[in-house]
Amino acid sequence: MKPASRRYRDVALFATALLLANPVRAQLPVARLDTIFPPGARIGSTTEVATAGAELDEIRRLHFSHPGIEARQVGGPGSPRFAVSISTNVTPGNYEVRVSGLFGVSNPRVFSVGDLAEYLDPATNSTLAAAAPVTLGTTINGQVTAARSDYFRFALQAGQRVLLQCSSGVLDSKLDPVLLLYSGDGKELARNRRRGVLDWTAKLSGDYVVRVHDAINRGGSEFFYRLSLSEAPYIDSVVPSSLEPGTNRVITLLGRNLPGGSPVADRKVDGKPLEKLEVTVNPDAPEWMGPRLASSLRFGAAAASVDAFDYRLGSTNGVSNPVLLSRAAYPVQLEQEPNDAASKAQTISIPTELSAEFGGRTDADWYSFQAKKGETWVAEILSQRLGSPTDPALHLLRVGKDKKGGEELSDAGEAYDTDPGLGGVDFKAQSGDPTLRFEVKEDGWYRLMVRDQARVPRDDLFRSYRLVIRPSTPDYRLVAMPQTPPPVAKDSKEIKTWSSVLRKGGVLALRIMAFRFDGMDQDIQVSVEGLPAGVTSRGARLLGADGRSTTLLLQADENAASWVGPIRIVGKATTKQGELVRAARSASVIWGVGSYETEAVQTRVTETLTLAVSGEDIAPLGLVLGDQKSIEAAVNAKVSLPAKLVRRAEFPGNSKLRLVGHPALGAGKEIEVDKAATNAVFDLDLAQLKMPEGDHWLYLETQTAFKSERSAEGARKAEAAKVEAEKAAVRAKEASDKAKAALVEASKALEKAEADAKASPEKQAALKSYQDTKAAVTKLAEESAKALEQAEKVKAASVEQVKQFAKRDYTDTFYSMPLSLRVSAPKTAQTQPSKP
Repeated sequence: MKPASRRYRDVALFATALLLANPVRAQLPVARLDTIFPPGARIGSTTEVATAGAELDEIRRLHFSHPGIEARQVGGPGSPRFAVSISTNVTPGNYEVRVSGLFGVSNPRVFSVGDLAEYLDPATNSTLAAAAPVTLGTTINGQVTAARSDYFRFALQAGQRVLLQCSSGVLDSKLDPVLLLYSGDGKELARNRRRGVLDWTAKLSGDYVVRVHDAINRGGSEFFYRLSLSEAPYIDSVVPSSLEPGTNRVITLLGRNLPGGSPVADRKVDGKPLEKLEVTVNPDAPEWMGPRLASSLRFGAAAASVDAFDYRLGSTNGVSNPVLLSRAAYPVQLEQEPNDAASKAQTISIPTELSAEFGGRTDADWYSFQAKKGETWVAEILSQRLGSPTDPALHLLRVGKDKKGGEELSDAGEAYDTDPGLGGVDFKAQSGDPTLRFEVKEDGWYRLMVRDQARVPRDDLFRSYRLVIRPSTPDYRLVAMPQTPPPVAKDSKEIKTWSSVLRKGGVLALRIMAFRFDGMDQDIQVSVEGLPAGVTSRGARLLGADGRSTTLLLQADENAASWVGPIRIVGKATTKQGELVRAARSASVIWGVGSYETEAVQTRVTETLTLAVSGEDIAPLGLVLGDQKSIEAAVNAKVSLPAKLVRRAEFPGNSKLRLVGHPALGAGKEIEVDKAATNAVFDLDLAQLKMPEGDHWLYLETQTAFKSERSAEGARKAEAAKVEAEKAAVRAKEASDKAKAALVEASKALEKAEADAKASPEKQAALKSYQDTKAAVTKLAEESAKALEQAEKVKAASVEQVKQFAKRDYTDTFYSMPLSLRVSAPKTAQTQPSKP
């Protein structure tokens, strides 16, 4: 059996070889990282990892989101293996890693940093009898095999409480883990099918075995996990979950193994007792400042609009799991039970951020507050977006008097799910968290009911929520994603994992989306920071209340050098409250799917938006719109916009060129361009298009077929390597032939020496010299034959490599940089003064 690390390496290399052997590609290649294994390591350690994915030719570097994590390539240039070193100043948590090579930088994968000893699953432990021995205080890195389980054996003392935590989804793994606990003799003691957490207190001292498998028995390299066995603290809930600015704020933790915690008499999870502990935190710490989302937890598209931060509790047994906290913008209040009926409504003051929890499947919480005529308020629930298994709803009632002076309630508004009006199948921003905006028609008391529609059939789950009631204050959050080229087949439902790769002389499109809050209808100006030399952008704009998505275009000049690094997208908007500057969050599709109609598309918020510039390859097509930076025309004018096509590849057919960038153009004004043409013209009738007054940014887009090398630079290197391999094979053949000839001569000489020695005994002493010569020449001939065999293999591999980079058919999407078209009011005719 091969060592585990070598086995994982061989699997990665084999998978890469299979991908390279398949010549069918729609778009130009872009690096994709599927797995890094092991998917984590310990603080202060150096660990060897193996990467695997697609289009990972000439792998060069690993790029981590934390500067304290560095990697050194192992095995020479192009090797998928790296030695990863983690500085002691890196805190426990999940970070991101990308790989870069000939085809740019890949999508991110999670790399987890822990504080426990690390252990690599030996892959020989697929039965209880063969369970791998481990100790408490260990994190196991493993990969589940289809229809098989992994078993691990460990010892506990009577009364010892251990938490078994299996991380998978948060690591970008496809594994849906099931944990089972057995006694040493194989009797099942406990199991957990949710959240990957199993809590056990030993009744007897002895050996125990934990079993890990996928919920539906899937497996493979994409089903990796980190299983921690420890007495570290685990936090189930925190109250309050938002804190007002200031130091020494006190929060109450509910969980297990909390150091110094006191028992909670009336609350259990999975039948296990909880503890509570008050701790002091400082929400004014630098890492908490500003509207950011900084967490080791996995957040989907809807949560990209949330501001939150991780909190972890340290102990002598390790660091806890992360829980979310946030800085409150308004006074924080806590829910006070009983408030489950309108007559028991909890009186609160607004504005507020209220920390609360649904007590069970049928619980409804009521709140009562005063409001004045003319005020506009927004009530918002944050729950599902923060990971709670809820589907909240809001119902607002006004408290009045009937004719007899009794209390009378009348509807004032209700809200259920929220749809921010952006995204798509690869960025589903809809949320079950409701937002209710209401204008106060008259002074008085109001009652707000908050209820959970999910009715998850378990009453021991924490269904936490934050109720924010605030003045209507326009604001926004931005999200940036690499723009995946549209599929070649028009009826395709495929979704790809993509990254931002910009070739020389090309233009890259980034998708910018805006969550708009509280009637935010101002324009948002978008710019990009941190671009390298040779790369430019003219920015982008999100116009008015309907401006929720736009395209940001980046261009590399034809002399741009190779570069990889994070870039920062920034939005600016001017409101009545002043200028709002917001840095964009980034997002990525985690795994590609063949059809979004039959497979769930998983998208998550990422730490950084990373750009790669290829200084080795040039874009097959360059598009230029207009002859100058801006054009001005009257609203009723006709305008001709020249387009230029810079062709750097073979185009077998005509191309359809589209002019896009403004809703007045619909799906885009389209013209067909001859396959050899380098110029085209778009004629626009602004009056017919009803193009409004203002400054509009238009750009070109085309999806077209062409023939090109997979990489011109890769093809050049492959051809050069082939030439050298052929020369080496010729030299090896010559050396082998000479060695064979020498062996023939040495054999003849030895035969003659042996005959002479028989005929003349005095020549016996010279025989030893001929024997030694024959042995040396035989060895040389064997080594030369092996060298020739190896040279022929290298030659054959180089021929295959040339084939991999040979010209083939592609269909890809290309863009131009935007042109500013300024539409102005029509000029009025001036009347000539009459003569006296």
